[in-house]
Amino acid sequence: MKLARLAAAGILGLVILAPALLSAGGSNASGLSPALAAAPPGLVPLAFQAGAMTGIDPNVLLAIAKVETDWGRPSGPA
Repeated sequence: MKLARLAAAGILGLVILAPALLSAGGSNASGLSPALAAAPPGLVPLAFQAGAMTGIDPNVLLAIAKVETDWGRPSGPA
């Protein structure tokens, strides 16, 4: 549960901080990148909403979430 809260906080942070950190022009994304197809189903529409609101390619937001959270998988021995 703590990991889920951390992931949610990280994603919320990305949505808030990404426009300041990444000044992207417009979103030219036509869809989800095949490399990000393993994203949690609920996260994909959220990333596309955030991308539309911020002008950042949703695939960039999902890629950052993937690097930061690995979709919630443990990163080492428990």
